Amino acid sequence: MLYSTNIVAVVGRANHPIFACRRLTLWNTNTSRSQLDLPFTSAILAVKMNRKSLIVILNERIEVYTISTMTKVFTINGNFGLGRFALSAGSKTSYLALSTSILSGAVTLYNLLTRVQEKEVAAHYSPIVMMAYNKRGSMLATLSCNVLCGRL
Repeated sequence: MLYSTNIVAVVGRANHPIFACRRLTLWNTNTSRSQLDLPFTSAILAVKMNRKSLIVILNERIEVYTISTMTKVFTINGNFGLGRFALSAGSKTSYLALSTSILSGAVTLYNLLTRVQEKEVAAHYSPIVMMAYNKRGSMLATLSCNVLCGRL
């Protein structure tokens, strides 16, 4: 659910005909109707939303949409089967952090407002297990197999 709005992102399971795993439905809980359906060619691994962006993680790419117009603004290509990412919830910033390697603890940061890759940070020696931003979106905490570390 997106903050205090009535919009919920729904992705189904493989054998369900109405909500398939390759279709993202934005559901309005007030009207009990679908507000938007987005079909994809492969299964959706994860979905995240903040006030400005909708992020859809697929196995081979990440698609970024604007919340206001629901248009695709850019695509990040790569192998994202790990599904380890974090989206900042800050009102002035919008960052996406990705763990793109199963061997190292590198984190790649994307600025979603300028649509560019900001930097890559070697956060750990071992692979990233989980990551999350604080409420303001100013700090990123990462967890590896061995240790917890917070960096931006």
